[in-house]
Amino acid sequence: LMAHLPPSVPLPEIAIVAGALLFARAFAADPLAVYTCPDPHDYTQRMPWHCSASIRYGHLFGEAITTAGQRAAIGVWFPPDATETTPERLAQAGLDQAPQKLGAPAAERFATVSDHIDSLHAKEMTEPHWYVWLLAVDPSRRGQGLGSALVRSLTAKADAQGAPVYLWTVQPHNVPFYEHLGFQVVTHAIEPS
Repeated sequence: LMAHLPPSVPLPEIAIVAGALLFARAFAADPLAVYTCPDPHDYTQRMPWHCSASIRYGHLFGEAITTAGQRAAIGVWFPPDATETTPERLAQAGLDQAPQKLGAPAAERFATVSDHIDSLHAKEMTEPHWYVWLLAVDPSRRGQGLGSALVRSLTAKADAQGAPVYLWTVQPHNVPFYEHLGFQVVTHAIEPS
């Protein structure tokens, strides 16, 4: 199956908006996305902006990659020297506009969970590491190995550097997917509400 998968390539800047729509579709049932924007209409209207700004953050400070051709999967991750989110970087990507674009309550809900995750990340990974920030596969293409191919492209690079890879997920059914790719659960946590 792997031989027939499209290669991983950088996501062009011009494709960020289309990538954001893919992310919004892929994350429509994600617990953090639903918690952030519980109203389906608000989600449809506001979440693509958040996804676009998040991909832009990856494009600016890490790597935003996709599957060649149809761009049916997208990953955003950061190299060991860029795993810390900073207010300056968030502003440069436009994520500082979240209260206006998502609505203040949604932005606050997202920030509460994100701050909690950032604190766990800092505590759990004290050595240089790659950080998987986002991974999305178009719902119509799930189960075809596209997400695995993207993650394997990163883990091969990290292995060559001798660096571990860290990620978090709020979707319980993602855990076996990542374990199959060699990841281990470091901690279980309940996000603050």
